[in-house]
Formats: sequence, C-alpha cells, structure tokens
Amino acid sequence: MDNKENKNDRTVSERYRNAIGKFQSIFNGSSVFGDRKDSLKYQTNVGDLIKEFTLIQLIVDRLDLFSDNESLNEINVSYIQFINLDYYLGLLYSDYLWNPKTGQAPEASDPIEFKEMNITIAKSKLVHFIAQLDNYGEVLSKSQSSRVNSFKEIYNPTYDELVSYSNPALKRADKIENYKLEKELKGKLQILNDYYNQNSEKGEEEDDSMFERFDEEIVKAIYIDQLRLYSISAFNNLELLSMELQVLSNRPKQRITEIDPPKSKEEPSMENDYGYTSKLESLPFNNKSKISDLISKQGKILQPFTITSNKQDLKSKVFGTGQVLPSMSVEEYLDYELANGKMMKEEVKDEKNDSDSDNSDEELEKRQWDDWKDDNPKGSGNMKANLG
Repeated sequence: MDNKENKNDRTVSERYRNAIGKFQSIFNGSSVFGDRKDSLKYQTNVGDLIKEFTLIQLIVDRLDLFSDNESLNEINVSYIQFINLDYYLGLLYSDYLWNPKTGQAPEASDPIEFKEMNITIAKSKLVHFIAQLDNYGEVLSKSQSSRVNSFKEIYNPTYDELVSYSNPALKRADKIENYKLEKELKGKLQILNDYYNQNSEKGEEEDDSMFERFDEEIVKAIYIDQLRLYSISAFNNLELLSMELQVLSNRPKQRITEIDPPKSKEEPSMENDYGYTSKLESLPFNNKSKISDLISKQGKILQPFTITSNKQDLKSKVFGTGQVLPSMSVEEYLDYELANGKMMKEEVKDEKNDSDSDNSDEELEKRQWDDWKDDNPKGSGNMKANLG
C-alpha cells in the first residue's frame, strides 16, 4: 500500500525519469521485458509504459509548459526534456501489437490485427515531434527542415514525401551525415543515459544532484543534443513505418467464416425422405433388435445390419481359414451330381442284341452265298471241260 502511495506522490519529473529508464531498458538491449516482442510479458509492459507516458503528456498539456510562439531559448531548461514525449510514444506504439483503445490482445488467428492501427498512431506521434522541433528552428538541420517544409500537410505527410528523395545523391549524403552525427551525439549523451538508468534501478525519489554540478547552459546543451539525436531517429523510423504501413494496407483481409450451430436430430421431412447423413454409423450391439429399430416406415435405414440365413455360416467365414476346403470325396461328389441330373450316366450296350444283329448279318451273307452256289454249281463256268 505504501509503494502505491509513494508512486502516486511522485512529481511529474520523477515519473518521467522512471518511465524513461524503463524505455531505455527496452530499446537499448537490456531486454528486461523479454526478447520476443510478441510475448505476453513484453506487450504488457509496453502497454503499461504507453499509459504512463500518456498520463505524463496529459499533465504537461494541462500545465501549458510550451507555447507555439516561444523559441527554444525561452523555454525553461527543465521543461525541454518533455518535448521528447511524442518520440517515446511513437517508438512504443511501433512495437505494440494489442488494441490501443482497449488494451485487448489480438486473436491467435490474426496476431497483427491491430498492427496497422498502432503504426498509424506511431507515425502521427513522430510527425508531431519533428514538426514541433521545426517550429523551434534550432534543432533540425537544413536538410531535415527542408523535408518538413516540403510536406503538403505538415501533420499528415504522404508515403512519397517521407520515403522518396528527388535526388538519390542527396539522400546518400544525408545518410552519411546523419550516421556521423548520430555516432557523435550518442557518445555525448552517455551521461544522460546513465542518469536515467540509475534512477530506474533505484526506483526511489531522487533529486537532480547529478545536474546541479553542471551549469544551466551545459544542461540545456545536453537536452538539445538529445533532441537532435531523436530527430535523426524519428526520420529513420518514419521511413520504416511508412513502408510497413504500405504493406499492411495492401494485405488481403481475412474472411471470417461463420460456423453454423449443430442441428438437432429431426425426423426426415417429406422433401427428404432418404434421410442422408455424412456421419459414420455404429454397429448395433443389441442382438434382439426389431425390424422397426433397423428400418423406418419411410424405408430409411436406422442402423446397419447384415442379411444372412445362417449365422453359423457367417461366423465360419469370419473366423475360418479364408479358403474353401473340400468337404466330400470325389465319389460322393459324382453321386451328388448324378442325383441332381448335372451328369449323364454312360449307356451300357446290350451285348445280346448286338450279337444277334451281328449274327443275322453274317447269316444273311451266308444264305446269299449258298443261294449263289446253288445257282452256279461247281465247274459250270469251265467252258473247256469235257461235255461227254
């Protein structure tokens, strides 16, 4: 309870330093929130940090710490650090995957459901940040300021205005210049990073004793260098976010197919008497099933069944050897075939009748021969024989 009260009793500067310390732990590689950006822990902490920076921004807006008519030299030195609020929120929203309005996680079927919405917010925050810096006129370089002035709508630049360059050589020169400047500024601002990390690790209320050792002009120069460093990062991130937003806007929308609730089992209507179903039917386990349990009055098969005249024959086929084995001898089979008229018996010839028929032919031939001999006596054909 005391920790909550102490947290609510912090000043805006203390809350801001603590929030920046957590922000540095995300984007400087310490990975206290986990390595995977889509993990539950990472997204939860990013969402909490967005709420904290948003609350601080609301307080700053109500206090009217900044005015559009004043220059950077007219702003209180301790207030300059709050100009970076839009930059921090822009980078946080670029990594946020949940619903920015409700904090609800996306469905597993579409993990980037809210990605386009978050990137749009991140782009808006970063554009507002560089537009505010351009308004002060002492932070942005000439090339950066000329790019901002080329925007037709300063708070809503197009994809071509952020990504494309009219001169590729100029783009390459700007990249090299920004790289050298970024490297130089990071070395100068190491003291500021250590200051934020120190307060974040202790987590207690601390004074500004670290900056009391420096002159006000030195502290102001450190904050301005931080703005310049963040302006380079803001332009680079705007190019990347614009390209990513272009890809997300052109991705095909996922179609949500509505699944019809399962229909209750109904009696077949007159329009569909067949009662077709795609479900697998189970074999009946009750051997005492009636015909009405198997077939309805309309002829619909209610349960699968097998028609058989002898269960023992069906059982022998299921549990048998799978081969048709002989069950009778050859003689028994022939007798069975003869009995059923499938084979004709070989006819046995009557030997007696055959012999009679054969004898009658021979006897007829003999009779004819005898008759011929009677008609032609022996020697009657010999013409040279003695007639006396």
